[in-house]
Parts: sequence; C-alpha cells; structure tokens
Amino acid sequence: MNVLYDKDHYKLALGHCNKAKSITDSIANDYVRLLKYADSLYRAKQLKRAALGRSCTLLKKLKSSLSYLEEVRKHLGRLPTIDTNARTLIVTGFPNVGKSSLINSLKKSKAAATGNTPGITKQMQEIQLDKNIVLLDSPGVCLNTSEQSDSLILRSAVKVEDLVDPIRPIEALINRIESEQLLKYYRIGRFENAENFLA
Repeated sequence: MNVLYDKDHYKLALGHCNKAKSITDSIANDYVRLLKYADSLYRAKQLKRAALGRSCTLLKKLKSSLSYLEEVRKHLGRLPTIDTNARTLIVTGFPNVGKSSLINSLKKSKAAATGNTPGITKQMQEIQLDKNIVLLDSPGVCLNTSEQSDSLILRSAVKVEDLVDPIRPIEALINRIESEQLLKYYRIGRFENAENFLA
C-alpha cells in the first residue's frame, strides 16, 4: 500500500470520514430533538433546512479526502487479485531493466509487452506461468520520479525526451570510466570535458 499511496494520507482521509459520520449523527440527533419544539410547519421546515445546510458544509470540507479515497479505490480496483493458494511472484525493479523480458523468457511466449524505452508496462499485469505459479509484472519503480540522478539516467530509467540536460549522461560516463578506456574504445584524442568529448 505504501508503495502505491501514502499510508498516512490514506489513514488521515479515512479518519476525516469517520469523524464526519459522528458529526452527522450528532447533527441529526440535535435537530430531531429540536423538531419536538417546532410550533408550526414553517418552523419545522426551517430546522430541516438548517440541518441540511450544516450537513452540506461538512461534506464540502470532506471534498479533498473523498477525492483522494476515490482515487485510491479506482487504482486498487485495477490491481490483479492474488490467489493465496497459488505461488505468486512479483517481478519488480527499476524501469527498463528487462522485467517483462524475463517473464517472456520464463513463459516461453510474448506474454508481456517489451520495448527499448522505459514505461512500456503501465500497470500491474497477472501472467499464469503454470497451474501453480502466477507472475505479477509491475511497472518500473523509482523512489522519486521527479529526480533525475546520474544512476537513474545511466540505467535508462529516465526517457531520453524527458532529460532536462542531455549533456549530463555523458558527464556521468566520463566521471565513471577511465579516460584511457574511452580514448581506446572510441578512437579519439584527449578531451577535457563533455563538450570536447562530443566535438
């Protein structure tokens, strides 16, 4: 749960709903008691309108919590159900490391879509390996999708078109590989920085 959605936020939203339920019950009890003292139909309608007004205000305050819970409900509804009697293996890891390719090799067929760019697998999918084993193919997991660290870039976990600075991967490679090896592999002259390396 904490991987897909923040558990604390989820608990907080449920707590808001639970508190709202008790407040709604309290409002209902208060106005039912007041209705006993209504001396006319007009006064009873006024009390009813006031009770509905307070309930609507309470619901408006709950809007963000309800929207969050609905988003969680929809997402969890798309997840595959896990048969507790079958052995279930979840294949997870960084984007574009070959999770779906591994599943296809085990299955000996193209059961999961694959590609050279990260993000081909959009959601969890259940693949029956045999009658006793179920594989769950998951999308690539990054702890922070907005972060573009050198390690994520070099692992092809970030799409090329999403790179903020296209020179950065080259700088990361130059910093990690000895210059002599680069000179020998690419058959180039000595360089001082990434721009010289590309020139």
